Amino acid sequence: VVGEHRGSCLRQVRPPSPMQCTICLSDEGEIIQKGCACRGDNGAVHGDCLAQLAIHAEQQSDSDEQWSRCSTCRDVFSGTAALQLANARLHQTESLDPDDLKRIAALAHYASVTSDYYGDTAETERCFEQVVDARTRLLGADHRSTLHARQILAQSHVGRGKLTEAKELMEANAADMERVLGAHSKLTLESRRILASLHGDTGNRATAVTILREMFPTVEEKFGPDHTLTLDTLHSLARACDEVGLAEDAMKHAQDTLARRRRVQGERHLETLRAYTLVSILHCRQEQYTEAAALAEEELALRLEHNSADVTAIVVAKHNVGLYTLLRGDPAKAEPILRDAMVGAQALPPHLHQVAKASHGFALSRLNRHAEALQSLRETLDSQIKRQGRDDKLTLRTAFYLGEALLANDEEGEGFALLKETLATQTRVLGPDDYDTRQTAKLVA
Repeated sequence: VVGEHRGSCLRQVRPPSPMQCTICLSDEGEIIQKGCACRGDNGAVHGDCLAQLAIHAEQQSDSDEQWSRCSTCRDVFSGTAALQLANARLHQTESLDPDDLKRIAALAHYASVTSDYYGDTAETERCFEQVVDARTRLLGADHRSTLHARQILAQSHVGRGKLTEAKELMEANAADMERVLGAHSKLTLESRRILASLHGDTGNRATAVTILREMFPTVEEKFGPDHTLTLDTLHSLARACDEVGLAEDAMKHAQDTLARRRRVQGERHLETLRAYTLVSILHCRQEQYTEAAALAEEELALRLEHNSADVTAIVVAKHNVGLYTLLRGDPAKAEPILRDAMVGAQALPPHLHQVAKASHGFALSRLNRHAEALQSLRETLDSQIKRQGRDDKLTLRTAFYLGEALLANDEEGEGFALLKETLATQTRVLGPDDYDTRQTAKLVA
């Protein structure tokens, strides 16, 4: 249903591609990009042809690698191609016994790709739980595949907001991986990276930076500067530095990650696009709004061209373009962009729709449409308090927007009271150096 959304912000109707499928050499039918490091014509395929190639490779070599990795460039598939392959693989195994290892592998692949594509849902979380249970039962708790499945389940918990449950599972799993696989195995190091991020997400931000700084040289030396794990660790380190206020280090690592990913994986790769997002966010937090908006616009254009079915990512990218445009002082241009994002977000999880609605209300306030702004922001804040609580970062951001809107409407008593309360909570929860805390403090001052 999400994939069939036809909101105007998605621009899913495009002229037919003149490219030929590199497998069957036909230009008829829907031509998609593999989403790997193969560029232009070399990455053009029919989804069905790519699936048939994977089926043939599995029959000939008993290897399932071509379901997820390009045999030409050795990069993993992403975007539409990855989703079509995951669906085809799951369909291929429907007739197998539920405990057949091929069926379990297909289920794990499907859940992983769909969670990347649409975000972690109750369905993908259940799939991962089934995979963990089946592999524990059939292969044993210490088997490499079981340990990997538990790691992915923990990541799914993160996406569902179950941070404490995710951290407990990752701590136990990281210890088991080190015991079974060794301290420097790829899976063990990856689990340490995820665990470090969880420390940051649960408030232990300094611990996250320490872990990632200690492990990054080991990962880069062992796997090389362009390996996926090296790039993932560098990305995580950039995020962790940002969360403790190390702005220069955060930007340096984020820009390094983006440059490496563009060179190695190509600018349209899913992980490259995520690196675009991080660098633009860091520009915003350093109040470099023009740079943030320009980079966000570049990211959005790439997503619309190459990953138009990734509804969540496109709506978020459009929202970011609108927000940065607003913050650089152009509310007239920002408002229709944010309105478009808000409409598109209606098909997404409620918290994302609330974020888009709050930003649109903020734009209305900057346009002096005070009555509309106040009504929208009050409704959004009430919903966020009920759903996420008063201490949630996004709830606090909406409270800041509402406080500013009240001041702009000459309701200074209520506005200052709300802003002072918001600032006290942000200082306690996010810390005095957080971008949102600094913006609130500036307005109160």
